[in-house]
Amino acid sequence: MELNFGQIFENLNFCKDSTRILIETKKLKSKDDNFFTVEASPTSFWTFGSQKKKVQAKNRTTVDFFTQLVQRHASPDIAPALTNELDKLKTSGNKLTAGKIRSIYQTVIASHLTGVRKTACLAAKTSDRIVFNKTNRTSHVQNVFFQSLRSKKKLENKQSIAYFYQAFVAEWGKERVDRTLQKYDINLLKMHRQGKPLTAKIVNKVTLGVSDYYAGDLHLAWARMQGICKNEIDVTSIPLREKQGLAASLGTKTDEELKAALRQALLNHFETPYDQLPSDIHTLVTKAALVDASELEFAFQGKRIEGVIVGYPPLGWKYFFYPKIIEDKERLQLYQTIFSLHKRVIPEAIEKAYNELLAKALVKKQMPVGMLIPAPAALAGNNFGASWYNIDSEIVTGRAKNAFHLVQIHKNGVIIPEILLYNSTRSIPVHKDAFTTLATDAYPGKPPGYLWKKAGVEEEKNILFKNLDTPINLVGHSLGGSHAQLALIMLIRQTIKKMALQGQHTPVDLPQRDFGLITFDSPALRRKDAEMVSKFLNDPANSAFAKRVSIQHYFSAEDAIPGAGGLHFGVNVAKEALNKINCSVLDALNLSSSHLKLHPHGRFYYLTRPEVDFKERETDIVTFNQLGWRTTIEIARKVSGLIIFPTVISLGFTKRFFFGWREHPSGMRLCFNKLIGKSYVHTVKKKNYGLPAGLYQAVATA
Repeated sequence: MELNFGQIFENLNFCKDSTRILIETKKLKSKDDNFFTVEASPTSFWTFGSQKKKVQAKNRTTVDFFTQLVQRHASPDIAPALTNELDKLKTSGNKLTAGKIRSIYQTVIASHLTGVRKTACLAAKTSDRIVFNKTNRTSHVQNVFFQSLRSKKKLENKQSIAYFYQAFVAEWGKERVDRTLQKYDINLLKMHRQGKPLTAKIVNKVTLGVSDYYAGDLHLAWARMQGICKNEIDVTSIPLREKQGLAASLGTKTDEELKAALRQALLNHFETPYDQLPSDIHTLVTKAALVDASELEFAFQGKRIEGVIVGYPPLGWKYFFYPKIIEDKERLQLYQTIFSLHKRVIPEAIEKAYNELLAKALVKKQMPVGMLIPAPAALAGNNFGASWYNIDSEIVTGRAKNAFHLVQIHKNGVIIPEILLYNSTRSIPVHKDAFTTLATDAYPGKPPGYLWKKAGVEEEKNILFKNLDTPINLVGHSLGGSHAQLALIMLIRQTIKKMALQGQHTPVDLPQRDFGLITFDSPALRRKDAEMVSKFLNDPANSAFAKRVSIQHYFSAEDAIPGAGGLHFGVNVAKEALNKINCSVLDALNLSSSHLKLHPHGRFYYLTRPEVDFKERETDIVTFNQLGWRTTIEIARKVSGLIIFPTVISLGFTKRFFFGWREHPSGMRLCFNKLIGKSYVHTVKKKNYGLPAGLYQAVATA
């Protein structure tokens, strides 16, 4: 296994700069690989004799591991100096502190950056303004205090904004930069007109935004590659980052060589639509348009969010104000965790760890249709180009059910299953539909998920019948697991009704594709629904469909949520009737592990070491559903729901009346519009926050 900066910052968790950090390795009994453990470990000041020697030995081991990490990632010109600094620390036996790690990490990242990005990375404060020197074409930071009030400083600010925009457009392309400015509401045109300062914070935001992953960037890159091959555009006109990616993939050094190699690689595909390209060309486009794991590390500008990313805001005050840039950085750090799964978990746990990350953390992020989500390369034959999901569509009901439909964007290679990823309970006020998810959890009449079970059924059906040649996994955690089970319940129930109406004994209108049901700590279904499923799947007349169904339930040993409801999907179904049915109970063995310190309902088991940090116990799903404590939990849920449910519903509808929801206006506004006889029309204003060509292109020739 291999240590990375992400693992270290997961364990720093906003601790003091003086906190001692301990890095060790341990082996599993059945594996040869060393697994790294990182711990923020305070030590007593009063340490003497043999105990002091043991502490110093551990400190030296920690410094050794960190030195190796720095040597792998630092640029050659800075690595020797950092190595010497760490060697002195090792010789003394003193602790490696969290502050030292933060400082060295920032230096390592800055060593790979140039221009305005490097200036912003090393800025002491994100509020510092960037000043561009047009004589030697360099930039530096300056405190903004009183600076923007002077006319000379306003001219400097205008010059810096134009230089910054020109540099980023040249590297990433105007479409990508303008999309980022729109997303983060950065109006460079207005700032330039008023002479406002360009701050390090703005540079860091745009750096992160242009590094993000969108399917549209792949289509743009392919269109430019076609244009080069058909002599419609010149190689020099494409973004620098894209040109470097193509040159690295094709092994060329000059623009002429790149054009010739590109024409040769794309021979017979000049007119081929992007979706019909062969796998090798898909990979070429992907490497040109998207950043890999190491480049993504640079996008954080030397400032990572600390702690385990669980899908919720990292600090309490952000529960009510959750900046988009923080949420995006969390999501991209999750992407990096996915990129590095093969370096931190055993091969047989990669798929489980990926599904756990999707269901417990990534699904809670705001992700528009057209955004890309990585899959572990190992699942796609270690092909970087094939291991990407596109958010093809989203089920949005406003009634607790929200799901993302993930479809592999690259075809003609190793096929990975589609995913219908359901959102779990959104208990944070800043999250959309928070009150509806809480309401359906607290509804005392039926198990969680049933209150609005028919919401989004048509959208689900369209997805399930869409790409019948590809398997699909229905994945969810907690309430998301309930909705995943209910999706199949509703599909089977509709089929049974049609069979009864048509007098048939064989199933009709069922999608002929493989289904995987994967739930984590999911509540159960109504007993009569689970029994209806078992009867349907056990019937030999339905064996063709049943053989396409796989079920995997994961339960945390200390979590009470799976006790809610009656029976889980698959209870009393004969194992031979299905493709596969499994039930796993996960026990936390090492609660000092950062991923297992969390509440049992939100722990990440598969990012830790099996048999050392956690234990996975296979059990029979019938046995699990017969456990006595489950009845107590369901009774307690119903009793508490009698009080909580009406309270949540009242608060929710009060909020909607005063503030509205999604694209819908508030009730107050509708009443006012009715009084004045005006109808409400929802509009989305799209502004152009980039600079006109005349303002920034002149910088290049200044």
